Amino acid sequence: MIEATIQEVSTPAIQGVVNTTLPYRLSNGQVVDENTTTVPLKYLQTKENPRTVFDYDSNDGFDQSIKEHGVQTPVLIAVDEESDLIVFVGGRRTRSARTQLGENYNMPVRFMRLNLTQRRAAALIENYHRENPSLTEEGNHASKLLGALGNNRDATAKYLGWTRSKLDTRLAILALIDIAQVALNSRQISLGIAELLATLPKEKQAAVLAIIQ
Repeated sequence: MIEATIQEVSTPAIQGVVNTTLPYRLSNGQVVDENTTTVPLKYLQTKENPRTVFDYDSNDGFDQSIKEHGVQTPVLIAVDEESDLIVFVGGRRTRSARTQLGENYNMPVRFMRLNLTQRRAAALIENYHRENPSLTEEGNHASKLLGALGNNRDATAKYLGWTRSKLDTRLAILALIDIAQVALNSRQISLGIAELLATLPKEKQAAVLAIIQ
């Protein structure tokens, strides 16, 4: 799903794209490229994640499974614009492996030569299909991607595999005040109500929210 989306849409010219033509060598001498299957966790960073709310059930067995069987699905990694080796898809697996297996664990990985725009799209797509991000998290990440694509909404919607209407809705709700965003994410108000509320000046939203909740 991720690869198909990335390959289908041509990458726009943006600044700050890392030079991915050179080999990436770890301090232990390991070269990381498309043939790499594992990397010790201590060399991986998790800087990028569209999620800010993690609604994980501590009793869902995920950490215990990692502890007993290790990580079975490779995380996606890339070299970022600061020349760091980062995990851009698979943050939960990475965090759990650090806790359960330690920094020397050989993490299953798949290396991809992607720029920032492509990584953001991939992370958003992955989170959307795997981990139920909140509506405002989707909006925030889509907003960042929109900026990288020169504020071209049609291109951004196509990149994400969204309809233009869905993109417009996710961006519109970013005009909500914080307590209204919390109410939306916790399903105290519907998306339709949130869209209407977002059209109001921020100084009026709290009063209206108190009435409709």
